Amino acid sequence: MNHCSTPLSLIAALIEPLINEPILSEKCDNLLHSVVLPTELNLGAYMLAFACTCLLEAPFYFYLLKKESRRKRIFLLISANLLTHPVIYFLLPTLLSHWRTTQLSYLGIAEVFAPIIEAAYLSKMCAIKFKKSLAWMILANLTSWWVGSALLN
Repeated sequence: MNHCSTPLSLIAALIEPLINEPILSEKCDNLLHSVVLPTELNLGAYMLAFACTCLLEAPFYFYLLKKESRRKRIFLLISANLLTHPVIYFLLPTLLSHWRTTQLSYLGIAEVFAPIIEAAYLSKMCAIKFKKSLAWMILANLTSWWVGSALLN
């Protein structure tokens, strides 16, 4: 992932056609409109990305789940991310490449999928209202996407 794959780039790519004026660099525009490719299996890179995601999202989980024990908060942080992260990292690119889906669409699907699944899981596991959980998971995922993109590049 690079600076072309951040939340701001995604928003800019969606706005460009509406205003009929380029916002993104040609390089970013080409990348976001290229077909998504399956992720190559690199366990070290994946573990780094997963750990970075969990560390960046931990404050949001810990605040949302403040009534739970620390052990349960850590368990829920890791298990919720295990429900979504491998799907986004490996499965979605493989499936979407068969339909010649663009990077832009992939990023949109991934960043809608993760907070919804994680929020539903936390709501079920902790009796938290889904809307509250969803709001926190959107913040957590946007933070890990944005900051993680910067850190890992």
